[in-house]
Amino acid sequence: MSEELADAPASPQPRLLTRLRQAIRVRQYALRTEEVYVGWARRYIHFHGRRHHQDLGEPEVTAFLTHLASERNVSASTPSQARTALQLLHQKVLGIDLPWLDEGASPGRASAMQPGRAGAVVRPAPPHK
Repeated sequence: MSEELADAPASPQPRLLTRLRQAIRVRQYALRTEEVYVGWARRYIHFHGRRHHQDLGEPEVTAFLTHLASERNVSASTPSQARTALQLLHQKVLGIDLPWLDEGASPGRASAMQPGRAGAVVRPAPPHK
């Protein structure tokens, strides 16, 4: 009977997005965070024509984030959120280290902020005594 088990083929590895969900759940992230990160991973894969994840690396991450920042004209926090999701995907799920993801910027990546549009912090005036 043990020979039958030894001859059985190894179970295939779960699909990529399932593995991403597992990595997120192990880290006890919120359910909404899981949904958002899986959504970013799905958009990233579809952006690159559903190529196999082993074929995607630094240039593809850079292209996707640049597309978000410059062509989609999204807020500055959107590429940042996508970057964090892709960082988890590459480093924890795929085991691919992309050091520039840790630094918050990519080589050659355009900033999400438009030139001449500086963010402003509005604070209430201190109380007068």
